Amino acid sequence: MPNSAAPPRPDARIGARLGKYRITARLGQGGMGSVYAAVDTLLRRPVALKLLPDSLSDDPDALRRFLLEAQAAARLNHPHVVSIYEVDRADDAHYIAMELIRGGSVQEFLRGGRRFGWCEATRIAADVCRGLAAAHAAGLIHRDIKPANVIRSSEGLVKLADFGLAKLVDQPGLSHGLAKLVGTPDYMSPEQCRCDELDERSDVYAVGATYYAMLTGQPPFPAETPVQVMFAHCSRVAPNPREVEPSIPESCSAIVRRALAKERSERFASA
Repeated sequence: MPNSAAPPRPDARIGARLGKYRITARLGQGGMGSVYAAVDTLLRRPVALKLLPDSLSDDPDALRRFLLEAQAAARLNHPHVVSIYEVDRADDAHYIAMELIRGGSVQEFLRGGRRFGWCEATRIAADVCRGLAAAHAAGLIHRDIKPANVIRSSEGLVKLADFGLAKLVDQPGLSHGLAKLVGTPDYMSPEQCRCDELDERSDVYAVGATYYAMLTGQPPFPAETPVQVMFAHCSRVAPNPREVEPSIPESCSAIVRRALAKERSERFASA
């Protein structure tokens, strides 16, 4: 029986110009916008463009979060953080131009239940911590560390991406209001699940959850609904990755369990 499903509609932005950029391909889409590969026609270099969705362009809160990503990441200059080139608006579209990384995310690798060997998982986690330490030193909390935001270049370089949920430490009013709207339950700290104030150790928890996923091929508390996942983060004992893969060294398991401690005071004090 022939397939009567309609073919996907072509993306009108591919091949079009946005300011000085010529868009060449669509890379992905998330809650805070679509990401395209493009070419800077003046500097003749490839870039990634993150565009705020048209439906949110008139939303002051969404626009503030979108601009905050650029402002936060632009303050960082670190080999393990994706570089931001500029933020601008053209043809009624807000966009961020950033470094284009040829490769893929850790999440893409993990699809289908694959997992990293413990040596490679540890190397990736260490690089994430290096980039995160630089962010914390600049007064930033990422708030959305997860495998999808850890990018591996084709040369093996690891970079932390997507500061769209980042919180400036010196803006206490921002965290509580936005925590109800944003985050990824599989990797959220207990305090983020409860909409409490966050600090650097909240990111440490998310790194621990991401490290667990790299070691085992699944998040620490897989469940059917986001509410169940958040409840587990708040109440269940941190899982031991060695129960999934016995060849993982005990030292790796100890790092996971400490990073995933329910009480912040029991986690690592810094990335």
